[in-house]
Amino acid sequence: MAELLVNEPDNEPMAEREFWLGDCFIQPQLNRISRGTESFQIEPKIMRVLLCLAGRAGQLVTRDQLLSAVWGDVFVSEQVLSRSISELRKVLADDARSQTVIETIPKTGYRLIAAIQTKPPQTDTTPEDISVPVAPSTNDSLPAPAEPLSAFVSAIAARPGAPLQGRGVLALALLLCAAAILLAVWLWLRPAKSLPDTTMRLSLELSEAIPPELDLFQTFRLSPDGRRLVHVGRREGRYQLFMRTLDQLESTPIPGTEGGVGPFFSPDGQWLGFFAAGVLKKVALSGGAPTLIGGPADDPLGASWGEDGQIVFVRRYFDGLFRIPATGGKAQAITSLDWQRGERSHFWPEVLPGNEAVLFTIWHGGGSGDADIAAVSLKTGEKKTLITGATRARYLSSGHLLYASRGSLRLVPFDVRRLAIQGQPTILLEKVAVSQISGAAHFDCTQTGLLLYLPQQARQTDRRLIWVDRQGQTTAITEKAQHYWTPRLAPDGERLAFGLLNEGSDLWSYELAAGAFKRLTFAGTSLAPLWTLDGRRVIYTSDQNGSPLNLYWKAADGSDNGERLTQSNNIQFPGSVTPDGNTLIFWEVDSATRCDVWRLDLRAPAAERNPQPLLRTDADEAQPVLSPDGRWLAYTVKDTGQWQVFVQSFPDLHGKWQISTEGGIEPVWARSGRELFYRAGDKILSVAIDSSAGFKASSPRVVVAGQSRLETVTLLPTFDVSSDGQRFVLIKSEQEQSPTRLNIVVNWSSELQQ
Repeated sequence: MAELLVNEPDNEPMAEREFWLGDCFIQPQLNRISRGTESFQIEPKIMRVLLCLAGRAGQLVTRDQLLSAVWGDVFVSEQVLSRSISELRKVLADDARSQTVIETIPKTGYRLIAAIQTKPPQTDTTPEDISVPVAPSTNDSLPAPAEPLSAFVSAIAARPGAPLQGRGVLALALLLCAAAILLAVWLWLRPAKSLPDTTMRLSLELSEAIPPELDLFQTFRLSPDGRRLVHVGRREGRYQLFMRTLDQLESTPIPGTEGGVGPFFSPDGQWLGFFAAGVLKKVALSGGAPTLIGGPADDPLGASWGEDGQIVFVRRYFDGLFRIPATGGKAQAITSLDWQRGERSHFWPEVLPGNEAVLFTIWHGGGSGDADIAAVSLKTGEKKTLITGATRARYLSSGHLLYASRGSLRLVPFDVRRLAIQGQPTILLEKVAVSQISGAAHFDCTQTGLLLYLPQQARQTDRRLIWVDRQGQTTAITEKAQHYWTPRLAPDGERLAFGLLNEGSDLWSYELAAGAFKRLTFAGTSLAPLWTLDGRRVIYTSDQNGSPLNLYWKAADGSDNGERLTQSNNIQFPGSVTPDGNTLIFWEVDSATRCDVWRLDLRAPAAERNPQPLLRTDADEAQPVLSPDGRWLAYTVKDTGQWQVFVQSFPDLHGKWQISTEGGIEPVWARSGRELFYRAGDKILSVAIDSSAGFKASSPRVVVAGQSRLETVTLLPTFDVSSDGQRFVLIKSEQEQSPTRLNIVVNWSSELQQ
């Protein structure tokens, strides 16, 4: 940019001074253009295009020169530049036909033809009539808003002749609080010559709530310059990405990101990557349709866009990290799971400066404390554990790691070249929301000192087991609130098995009549229980012997230590047992073939048990469950980006019927065999089954909606059906409100020097 300067005597770069183009007032440091009484906030890259043209006012600036000066080595199409010029024309009121401000030189470039002035144009109005946005002095100290606001509200309320009571005072208070937030953010975002030396803490209200079931994943991100926030919301029943600049009050949907989750920015902040329909996509924030990067990318468990144009991302649970070009291509593995050391998944990657190493989280299968922060060299593939009992690290240019541990955000000095911790951690913030399952720590930060986080109370983890009938009436099963998951009723309907997630995950049973709890497992991670048909044993997924998450079974009364049923490096989950009790149908996650359905002969001696594939295709097949008479196998399939429920005859697998119509997972048969339930989002749907002559299924109908916490983003059990088919076991959160408030810490990095 050195050559793109206005030739002024003091040679001050255009990027650091304000100027006029006709009646338009240009404020480069604020990325703002004002015209009359209107003020327009434009993208930083668009402002840089204007500054490049202004730096050579009256001269031709070619397209190649603009692309090189504004976007550098990042490849963008000429369409992006054309859209930037079009946006400038709109803001500058420059008609594309008359071209009084920016002249287009066909097939070559552009020329700024409007005169640049350092003073406002002369008009017939008096100086008092002219409204010019002027930034406050850079020497002003940041205000402490709470006390002045309260005093101001009190003064207004007490002023004679202007009584404000009740709603009036409240409305004014809310307005002033909003104004204080905007002022603080504006003061922070302005490129002042001296940064404030105090830390400010504020709250940011979202106009679109974050879906609470997405607490397993990252749901919001700040742009690298800290000016924009992208977050997940819901629109017309689907996930949607929304964006707002931090000096605005409303979020607006980003076109083309319907169904999108897990957002992440490109290093220059001009592109947004996201997960949708089982793949990675990207969209230019200057406009245009999203484009495919590649996949598969089923679970949005983290992605990081490096300066070298490579994206490191997580494909799914129970997998390592992969790298793919941002321009698209084939994904290549960069980490693999070490099962012998208890690694169950790699999450939350962050590419370090220099693009030679990546920070990530090793999940061991338990709660958020059952995870470690590690680094991997992209040159050698060597992995190195950095911090135990921690999750989701971010590297700061100050030479620190910011990470989550035990509900707090912590800082520790870090040598990025040696990939080594250099000192003791300090606690920066308490009570930050962290998922107990995936270790997703709900915060983001910029290198400029802006920190955004979701407070812990907005992510309530305590839950209760409840009954919900077909009329929507609820009855508590347990009085004690804990982190229950994967509930399963015994065949007699008198006992309930479930996982209990704390620092790890153990299995428990509960006698419904007596109200008595019994712990079933005591080592490692155990989840996803399945009762044998006689109710004497529980089959489950566990790593209790230091193995991968394989299949075990044990006596339901807890009288033995459990027996391992399978030997595999793949994660496996029980599905169903045949009516004769001889065969187990289960599903597993394979790194090559993804989700497949298998069968296991339970009668064979342990040394001779040899699972056989039942459904193993290019698509994902999971969650197999047999009808009570053993004639029909229901399962879920994902081959077009959406899970659907299907039924085939068993054991010959003749015929294939699609049950769900708009997506569905987790099929559960009624004990009668005449009804099949499944879930879609927060709804449980029912299909009537007639198998008297072949197989017939009715259209789905909703039987339960919005009554519980249904984990819409996992394939683990979330509900079960009573013996009479009239009630459903569900999990109810103590606080199931959708988060709408994020906390902002402005200039938090100043505390590093304290």
